[in-house]
Amino acid sequence: MRVGLVSVGLALLLGAGIGPASADDYDETEYRLKTAEVPVDLRERIHIAIRRGVAHLRKFQNADGSFDANPGHTTLAGLALRHAAIPDGIEGGRRAIAWLRKAGKEQSGMTTYGVGILAMLLTADNCHPEWNQSLHARFAKGPRKDKGYWGYEPSGGYPPPNLSTAQFACLGLWAGERAGAKSATKAWRRHLDALLLAQQPDGSWSYSPGRPAGRAHTWSFGYPTGTYKGLANLTLAAEALREELREDPKLWSRTLLASAVARAALRRHVAWEFDSTILP
Repeated sequence: MRVGLVSVGLALLLGAGIGPASADDYDETEYRLKTAEVPVDLRERIHIAIRRGVAHLRKFQNADGSFDANPGHTTLAGLALRHAAIPDGIEGGRRAIAWLRKAGKEQSGMTTYGVGILAMLLTADNCHPEWNQSLHARFAKGPRKDKGYWGYEPSGGYPPPNLSTAQFACLGLWAGERAGAKSATKAWRRHLDALLLAQQPDGSWSYSPGRPAGRAHTWSFGYPTGTYKGLANLTLAAEALREELREDPKLWSRTLLASAVARAALRRHVAWEFDSTILP
């Protein structure tokens, strides 16, 4: 669990899936922190934390490059290491990729989560374009026609489709297209339409859009994490469909409005998260 938490933290901080990492990523991280007006002393503490996170993860990396000989653990930890952009992190990320390749874990048996993270890892290291193309092709077959979302299997497959699996499918698609794959226009459009249809009146999204209301609150009603995931997917889809939206003013207007309402909902959710006295 500690490995997973460190991996997620490093990957998010370092911009997982944004683009290939390089020796200049330290400077890029510093630039982002400066842009956010993070104080100098805190910036240095963040860089120290990154180095400590890399050292911690490397303690758990097996001699063969894997983590627990598990493809999911290995892709997530490998992504965090590769984006750290310090020599030990880059080496660890590349060793993780090598194990996945050698062990035949290119994609077989991996869920939408694992395949999406793997696509981001390959894009981060700017390697194996043919492998990344094959991952992208699997996501491009989705999302499920009946819902507009991906399920636990990248090409559709095992239901139920939900916002969590759709988030990693979108990240996988985006990573593949940054690595040179042709835009999966049909898949992006199908998902964009589903997002616009499922958005709650208050701008949020539920975990399982379209599912009848039941005892599980987050399945049928908007919630903070759902708003983040819905807005993130909406942003990626709009960018991927930029040309199509320019040719469809009505859809473009709907997308802009949905984004604005979602951002307002996200601001409210952030306030709720940081102030326990405020109830949703």
